[in-house]
Amino acid sequence: MKTHGTGQGRYQELVAQDLEIVMKYGNWTLGQTEALINKLGGIENALGILQGNIRLTTERIFFPVWTMVEIGGVPKEQLVPTLESEGLFVGDWGKDMIKQDAFTVLPEKKLLKLARCTVRDLGFTEVPTTTQLKEAISRFGGQLCPAEVGPHLRRQLKDQANGDCFWLVMEQIMDSDGNPSVFGLHRHVDGKQWLVAGYATPDDRWNLGRVVVFVLAI
Repeated sequence: MKTHGTGQGRYQELVAQDLEIVMKYGNWTLGQTEALINKLGGIENALGILQGNIRLTTERIFFPVWTMVEIGGVPKEQLVPTLESEGLFVGDWGKDMIKQDAFTVLPEKKLLKLARCTVRDLGFTEVPTTTQLKEAISRFGGQLCPAEVGPHLRRQLKDQANGDCFWLVMEQIMDSDGNPSVFGLHRHVDGKQWLVAGYATPDDRWNLGRVVVFVLAI
């Protein structure tokens, strides 16, 4: 068996490396390292930055208000019938999400400011996971969409262009089959306006060109 040095030599090499670290960062603690990783959004984001998959910038990215949506004040049982009575369409998966206990509505009305951007606009250079996407929005001062933004925005968004589609960044809702799902708003080329749903597990990847919507912090 061919060897590449003695055990003692390897030990001395490691000690030398440790000394180099101590000399460079003598006052740095493990607790500070953990705090820094948490600030970056977790170990996946930290590794993504080191690997060049996530762009790190000292510039604060500010997203303009794309539109505003009024939520609350409507019982969940009335949401789908109201949409359909106005000539709007709700997919079967979307209807299933609204039926779940995790889909809740506010008793009183509330106005939210929304931002719209691509996944790339959030600083990603490689396709992120759902978890990384949500962490990035939080890092830029945004918030996840309450689930009821989906049906309310579908009703209030009158000028969505034909062929346009986007997805809400929100806490996933488990459908009847146990699949974590989020809402999407599509207007087909034929002009029909849909509220749909799609799977979004924590590890699912989001294409850089995909358009997403989230809440701007007030």
